[in-house]
Amino acid sequence: MKINAQMYNADGALPCAFKEKSVSDGVTAVMVSAKSDTALDALCAVKLSLIPDNTFSEYTAVYRHSEYWCRPQFGESLKTVPDETQTLILKNSDGGYTVILPVVSQLYRCVIEPGNTKNEFCARLFTYADGLTECNALSLVYKTGDNPFSVMHDCVNAAINELGNKILPAEQRKYPEIFEYLGWCSWDALHIEVNERGLLEKCKEFKEKNLPVRWAILDDMWADVPNFKNHTYSDFNEMIKLMHSSSLRSMEADPERFPDGLKHTVTKMKKYLTWIGMWHPTTGYWFGIEPGSKLFEKYKDHLYKTADGRYILKPDYESYHAFLDEWHAFFRDCGADFVKLDNQSIIRQFYKHTRTIGEIAHDMHAAIEQSAEKYFDGALINCMGCANDNIWNRPSSAVSRCSDDFQPNNREWFTKHILQCSFASFMQRDIITCDWDMWWTNDPQGIKNSVIRAVSGGPIYISDEIGKSERNVIMPLILSDGKILRCDKPAVPTADCLTGNPETNGRIFKLQNTAKGSGVLAVFNIDASDGAARGSISPDDIDGLCGEEFAVYEHFTKQAFTVKKGQRIPLTLETRDNFRLYNFVPIKDGFAALGDISKFICPLTVKSADKNSGAETVEHTDCLIFKDGKFEAVKA
Repeated sequence: MKINAQMYNADGALPCAFKEKSVSDGVTAVMVSAKSDTALDALCAVKLSLIPDNTFSEYTAVYRHSEYWCRPQFGESLKTVPDETQTLILKNSDGGYTVILPVVSQLYRCVIEPGNTKNEFCARLFTYADGLTECNALSLVYKTGDNPFSVMHDCVNAAINELGNKILPAEQRKYPEIFEYLGWCSWDALHIEVNERGLLEKCKEFKEKNLPVRWAILDDMWADVPNFKNHTYSDFNEMIKLMHSSSLRSMEADPERFPDGLKHTVTKMKKYLTWIGMWHPTTGYWFGIEPGSKLFEKYKDHLYKTADGRYILKPDYESYHAFLDEWHAFFRDCGADFVKLDNQSIIRQFYKHTRTIGEIAHDMHAAIEQSAEKYFDGALINCMGCANDNIWNRPSSAVSRCSDDFQPNNREWFTKHILQCSFASFMQRDIITCDWDMWWTNDPQGIKNSVIRAVSGGPIYISDEIGKSERNVIMPLILSDGKILRCDKPAVPTADCLTGNPETNGRIFKLQNTAKGSGVLAVFNIDASDGAARGSISPDDIDGLCGEEFAVYEHFTKQAFTVKKGQRIPLTLETRDNFRLYNFVPIKDGFAALGDISKFICPLTVKSADKNSGAETVEHTDCLIFKDGKFEAVKA
């Protein structure tokens, strides 16, 4: 990599030192060393200009498109790379891939920005803090190779090691048992009308329809937020505006909608469900803590007044710890089993010029996770936290949501959602399991949404309105006890879909995953013109899938066939309403058990399989096998 480095202070741009060093698994780390006589710029302490050694044909940038979320952008010139890019993927002219991964060190945050030429990009290091005169930090790591998934894996693990192992890699994080089962969230079902009566009515619906929903989240608006009293709203956007101007009065539930208190509601819900989770944001509520309330008076020494007048927690460990410890203890006493902690990417918005980004993020997440571990055995959904200062500072929690809010009855939203989730997963999956958010089973795109969650590898939870959960949409995802047929890791695009815009290039878009030795491939047409999308499928599309020949089952056409390693099968999806879901099971000694084909991830239903004795599913259902050159159904 050709690199030029400059530091920035009151005098402008000055040369500074950098060093490239080879670290583990062929990864190159770029270290910066800058020392100034005056304070470095809080918004741009050091900027690197970088030109890759390899020529490339196209790129994908996973960038921070809002305070909280990331999206992919596709292009051919690095002059068009978006600001706040947090992962850059180059498709090299020789067919290989280069991954560039900026990191967040003890003090400094690094992001990628556009360069001045087609072949140049920039990396900016900054802290948002005033007065620093030195920058000695890891800025980014990069690697080139034929397999982009192993390249990314190696980059992440090398960076973790170079940063001092302050966070765990994904494979060492404890995935909560709760999220192995189907859940439900109150948000899209009830919005700000969430109340005890509605929650219990939904629980009764699950029982009546024999839907094995095992947990629920009491999402936004359960809390005591007095600003809502005697206010009305005309539409969804007005509702959101009202919410975001409201503050928290106490740690209890709203006294009108939960007249007997939170504990009473949770206790009643647990007559139907096994686990209950509580939502809350880092800021108490969206506009902070209510001035003059008892809660405000108790924690006023831990509160910080923002530029727009809200009172939120000071950006230090002590303040976050004190507040969260009491609130989570209250939740635990009420019977709650986990928390969903929202509004995490707030440093840029609220904490500029207080402390360094690295220190704030470290302290905030240390307090969050210690509290979750103390009261909920680590069961936590991180949310609204895709800025890389959050990603690189979560010590050990296992789950983080990776998408904007689900939008029911919105055909165009699906395309944005699948791209956002799959590329955010590529960026994060070697650190944390990605949550692809809730959805409606009775939505016009309910089946498509169920498919992407089947392959997602993360939690699966619905948010259907009262009376509207569709059992036939849910059951292909789970066993009869609600256990999810969950893939091995977060789903990501196939290698041939990592670059190039699937909304305009006329190609099918493929998500891939593995499931305990088998492979899964979900295929979609997300062409913006609604024209045909073409391409091919192969076992080679699935990273980590081993074998020489595979028995394949497609769920929606009910086609069963065999395919060999290296073989490609042409596929055309005529419109955006077309999609496919393939399971690939390795054939060993002429035999393969595909399992209960009524389920999306059917190989996970296989309990035992043997060429001589046959196959059995975990729930004693019919089982599809391949034996002696043909497919046959083994009756339960």
